[in-house]
Amino acid sequence: MKKTVIAILSIVIFSCVASANIKFWDGENIESKGLDGPVKDSLGYRIEEIEKHIHNREIWYGAGTANGTGVSTSITAWVMTASPTANVYGAFVQLGTGTIASTDFPGTTYFDMHAVFVTDVNDLDATYMVQLWCGLTTENASMITEFPFRAAGSATESQRQEIRTTRVPINHKTWARIKCSSGGKTLSMLLGLHMYPGI
Repeated sequence: MKKTVIAILSIVIFSCVASANIKFWDGENIESKGLDGPVKDSLGYRIEEIEKHIHNREIWYGAGTANGTGVSTSITAWVMTASPTANVYGAFVQLGTGTIASTDFPGTTYFDMHAVFVTDVNDLDATYMVQLWCGLTTENASMITEFPFRAAGSATESQRQEIRTTRVPINHKTWARIKCSSGGKTLSMLLGLHMYPGI
């Protein structure tokens, strides 16, 4: 009985929609404004956000790198030092100044950190934990990701590691710090970013 009623209601609803010439959303023939659309977090907005994350230029930065020039002109990595006490975080090191959008990437409003490239560690047998923090100031910064690292071979071998973070407003600054299973150890790295437009 219930199935019969549901079937009849479905036919009635479909007939009403057809007679009223109501058109459902056509995802293939209606252009989406994506990240430029007026509604943040709409379906079109989120779809393009995912698309940009997968198919996007990866921009690499290091210590002393001029905005937008990438590591081709300065392949100096940031160096972070763990606390002298094992498994205790050391001091924060500022990685980003929060000014990269104004001159280098017009229209960019957000970024995310997609990968790190560890260039050196001074203990091949130690396990490191890296935290990345973002905010307008140190007082209101919050942690956006953390990840472990352990050298797979010699300290001079390439150690690229993908990471996942939330999207961050382009004017926010970035800090990092590390702790290590052995006290006082260092880790050096470059940082790879994705840039996004959006509201």
